[in-house]
Amino acid sequence: MKGHDDYIRSVTTTPMCPDIIITGSYDHTVKLWDKRTGECTQTMDHGFPVESLVVLPAGGIVICSGSNKIKVWDVHRAGGPLVSLSNHQKTITCLALDHSNSRLLSASLDHQVKMYDLSNYKVTHSLKYAAPVLAIGTTAHNTHLVAGCSDGIVNIRENPTPKPEPTKRPPSAIIPGSYGYFARGKNSKFNPKEATAGSTSKRKEALFV
Repeated sequence: MKGHDDYIRSVTTTPMCPDIIITGSYDHTVKLWDKRTGECTQTMDHGFPVESLVVLPAGGIVICSGSNKIKVWDVHRAGGPLVSLSNHQKTITCLALDHSNSRLLSASLDHQVKMYDLSNYKVTHSLKYAAPVLAIGTTAHNTHLVAGCSDGIVNIRENPTPKPEPTKRPPSAIIPGSYGYFARGKNSKFNPKEATAGSTSKRKEALFV
């Protein structure tokens, strides 16, 4: 199968479409191939030499990196990328999915590894290394993050996990006799569902009967 005009830097497949092969090249393009016919069925222009590719498990979303850009493509949709990201300062060398397929990882010559939430493509964590990072991956169950760097060192770190959102307390009811009760103003209408100062006093008196 011939169709690229420069080095092919990355190749991947998808279990959802076993007859489709996806390639990324230094000619700035990502191509989809049908191995049954040997024909290129789709071409996407990344705009820079393509270094790495990943495909989301459902098979319809292809993510590619080149220069300091990440672009997300829907292969079932014509037109440009769904999302374009530029959170690194230098070339992104590698993309990977974590073990749960819920986060995207990117490694770069800027010594950084970044993690993205695939539900919104926001960066959740940035990790700094002593040398340019050339390869990245996670262990089973996402317990550790493994990075291969240009200095020949394999770095293994505990995998940071997103912090849960803080629980918001429901707004407290206005207590009769409090500042909030009087701050409503003299023109506010009486709400029969609210206790009155008198009824509160009667409840207190009832305790001593």
